[in-house]
Parts: sequence; C-alpha cells; structure tokens
Amino acid sequence: MPVLMPVSEEGASEKRRFLRSMNRHLVSLSAAMAIMACCLFSPVRANAQDSLYKMPRSYLGLDFSGASRNIVAFTFQQAFPVNPNTAITARFGVFGFGSTNPNLLPNGTAQLDLLGGIGLLTSTENQHNLELEGTYNRFTQWETDGVNRFQNRMALTAGYRLQPPRKGKGFSLRAGAGMMFFQDFDTGSATSNGESDLNNTAVYPTGYFGMGYAF
Repeated sequence: MPVLMPVSEEGASEKRRFLRSMNRHLVSLSAAMAIMACCLFSPVRANAQDSLYKMPRSYLGLDFSGASRNIVAFTFQQAFPVNPNTAITARFGVFGFGSTNPNLLPNGTAQLDLLGGIGLLTSTENQHNLELEGTYNRFTQWETDGVNRFQNRMALTAGYRLQPPRKGKGFSLRAGAGMMFFQDFDTGSATSNGESDLNNTAVYPTGYFGMGYAF
C-alpha cells in the first residue's frame, strides 16, 4: 500500500500562493484575449455593415431611344421594393420642342413625347439589376396647317441596370432591348372630317440606353 506523507504547513502555503498566481495570470490572459478579439472583429463587423447594399428608390436621368419618338426623354423613375430581391418600378418621361423654322420642323410644328412605364427590378440585393419594363408613349405633333400627327408607341423591353454602389446614391446606367408596336395616324386633314386617319401600324425591334442619378 502507498504511504501518505504528511504535508508541512510551509508546503501548503507555497501551493496556495502558486494557485493564486495562476488564477491571476489566467484572468489577465482572458482579459487580454477579449480585448484583442474586440479589436480584431469590430472592424470586420463595421465593414460588413458598411458593405450592406442599399437600393436607391428614385432615378432621374436621360433615356435615349426606347419608346420615345424624339429619341431622347427626360425621365423619373420610382422603385417600390417587394422583397429584398425584387422591386416594382413606375417611370414617367417627357420631351418636347417647337419651332417656326421650316428647315427644322415642317409647317412650323411643335412636338411632344409623354411616356409612362411599369417595370420589375430583380437582383436588387446588389448593384447589378435585371430590368423588365412595359412602356407606353404618346407622341403628338401639331402643325400650322391644321393637320396634327399622333403616334401610339408601346414597347416591351428587358435590360441591365447598374446602380450606384453601397450608399444608394450616385451615377446609374440602364440599357436593354425589346420589341415595339406603334400606330401612326393624322387628324384634321381635308379627307378625315376631323376624325383620325390611321396611316400605319408596325412591329419592330427597339433598344434603349439611359444614364442619370439614382438616390
């Protein structure tokens, strides 16, 4: 059988001092590790929060081609988020001018484009979005001889949209292609008795390019 040796009072006191010292070192080490973890991971969390993408709700810019008869239109678009990945959009555009110079416009005319569109944005959790949109444009041309020209222009397009990164404000770009249906007709001619005369209908491919400020 093993023989238990008695422990002296001096040995017991030395052991208690050693355990107290170890406890102090362990507490100090734990505190140092906690401080180090805070220093290391706090910037990571801050960067992760800063990098969270914020989709802009509004867009103001110039759109070229698309459903616009005059090639260019000043447009405003508002987005209404449905979920973190999708938003419904509503867009309004206008462009017009007038001139009495027959070299610029025949018969001293004025022209006006009014367009509206409803669309869908997907992949809105980041700045690279897919855009689907249906657009209606009403083109009107008033002439001094009383013969006014109208066009109904309807387009269905799909395209890419680049949103400003991270902060939700800044330069935005959109481009795409699709198909357009239009009707061309006159009113006020001598043969129409004030009624609309349908001149032409057609379906053809179209494209668009726009750039502006998103916020």
